[in-house]
Amino acid sequence: GAAVLGALANQRLQLSHDVWLGCKMAPALFNAMLRVKKARYSLADVWQESVARFGDHSFVLFEHRRMSYEDVEHVANQMAHFLRQQTLQPGEVCALMMENKPEYICWWLAMAKIGVKAALVNYNITGKGLGHCVSVADCRALVFDAGTEANLHTADALLTGVRLISWGGPPRLSFSSSPTVVDYDLLLSLPYQGEEFAELRKDIKFTDLFGYIYTSGTTGLPKAAKMTHAKMYTLGTIGRLLSVGPGDILYTCLPLYHSAGGALGVMCCLVSGATLALAKRFSATRFFNEISQLRCTIFQYIGELGRYLVNYAREHPEVCKIPHKLRGAVGNGLRPEVWDEFQDKFNIPVVVEFYGSTEGNGALMNYCRKSDLEKRGAVGRGGFAFQQVCGAQVMKFKILKFDVENEEPIRGADGFCMEAALGEPGELIFPIKDLPWKKFEGYTDAKATEKKAIFRMSSGIDQ
Repeated sequence: GAAVLGALANQRLQLSHDVWLGCKMAPALFNAMLRVKKARYSLADVWQESVARFGDHSFVLFEHRRMSYEDVEHVANQMAHFLRQQTLQPGEVCALMMENKPEYICWWLAMAKIGVKAALVNYNITGKGLGHCVSVADCRALVFDAGTEANLHTADALLTGVRLISWGGPPRLSFSSSPTVVDYDLLLSLPYQGEEFAELRKDIKFTDLFGYIYTSGTTGLPKAAKMTHAKMYTLGTIGRLLSVGPGDILYTCLPLYHSAGGALGVMCCLVSGATLALAKRFSATRFFNEISQLRCTIFQYIGELGRYLVNYAREHPEVCKIPHKLRGAVGNGLRPEVWDEFQDKFNIPVVVEFYGSTEGNGALMNYCRKSDLEKRGAVGRGGFAFQQVCGAQVMKFKILKFDVENEEPIRGADGFCMEAALGEPGELIFPIKDLPWKKFEGYTDAKATEKKAIFRMSSGIDQ
């Protein structure tokens, strides 16, 4: 009797799910809070801890190349020495405009080591949009490579005063300001140790800015979203849901200039000792072959990537028979209409779907095992305890009635926002608080930041 009632209550209230979720995420959040309290601490220090722990363990696999944690540490130190030679100072900003490759990560680590903020620029942007990205973040320098120089050249006239740094060799095109060339031959002449960099970071806290990641610019020019060291670290803790560790290899073909690949993907490995299997770009043809060959245990996705893979498998069913060692997939935007085929055809034991934004101050998650048929299609999932503790007390998230055309919440006669009814589309919001995990840093554009925040939410919540 009691056992049956307990089982029914658990099924309805999902208590075991909530306990499991709390046990997974609580240690990560506790570690984040400890780091926030440190007087001088940044991602560079998180990285140093990982190098000390994982040393010769593989950090990045890329096109038949392997770089260990120590390898990346040495290259990043040499790059940091080079940037110091270019007179870059702590607090200044350096843009990074390169295709996916291990050196991309080395460059932003080098910047973090010397207290320089990184602006991760979308290499597909050209002309006015690219010039805007560089100027809105007040970039003093920009690192590019052969794969991105053509697009960079379209904004040449808008880059006055920006020191251009060409990685890998001299550019083929002529720029108004002659780029400084750096390659591995030059780096070999520089020290591969960097103990002295700690002094350059002495005034940096975990809540300070790591740099900028740009919005897509679908409704105008891209906005530079502010990313703190704490937020970058927190994105990496999502890997806790899949117990990511040194025995894992995480495959990503997502661009490193975006928060999904560059923050969540890289940081999941960096904080856990896992290996990042990096692809230059997405290919439905190569996707599962590479995952099989590299013995990957986890991969990243975004919504359209899932759709492309499912559509490709419909035309090439043999791809579903490729053997793999996957334990799970993590991403966002997986559409309900392709979820079944995505998880079942490719035999993915667990899908971790999350819902949030680069600049947002909250997110929802759905941990969906193959047997959790009722969870499929949901952007977030939680039981009674989650809703009471996280919904009502910690996150206090709400879903508002929203005017999609005018991109603003619908308000009642009293001027306050109105909550959406059950089953009604709406806008997910989280209250802004002066806490590292609840703060809304916004953008470099103050007006865009103010527009994103919703004031006079209700009589009990101001914003």
